[in-house]
Amino acid sequence: MNLRTYTFKKHVFFSICVSFVIGVISFLIFRPDSINSSKGTIQSIDATGIVHTQMSYGYDFIGILVLISLIILLIMFKPIKKIGNRELEIKGDK
Repeated sequence: MNLRTYTFKKHVFFSICVSFVIGVISFLIFRPDSINSSKGTIQSIDATGIVHTQMSYGYDFIGILVLISLIILLIMFKPIKKIGNRELEIKGDK
C-alpha cells in the first residue's frame, strides 16, 4: 500500500477492522461469562410486587477494550503517516 494515498478514511476503516479483531480475540481468550458473572436483585420495600433483576456477564469489559483500542488506533494516524512518508523518502533516495 502506498502511504501517499493513505487517507484518514482508509485509516478509520483499518482501525475499525483491527479493533474488531482485537475484540474477537479478547472474547475468545477471556470468555466473558467467566469474568464477572453477577446477579443482583433489587426489591422495593414499599411495593413488594416490584422486583428488578439485573445480570451482568462481563461483556462490558470487551466493549471497553474495543473502544479503547479504536481510540488509540485513530490517534495513531499522524505518526503512521509520518513514519511511512519518511520510509518512502529514504527508499526514494537510494
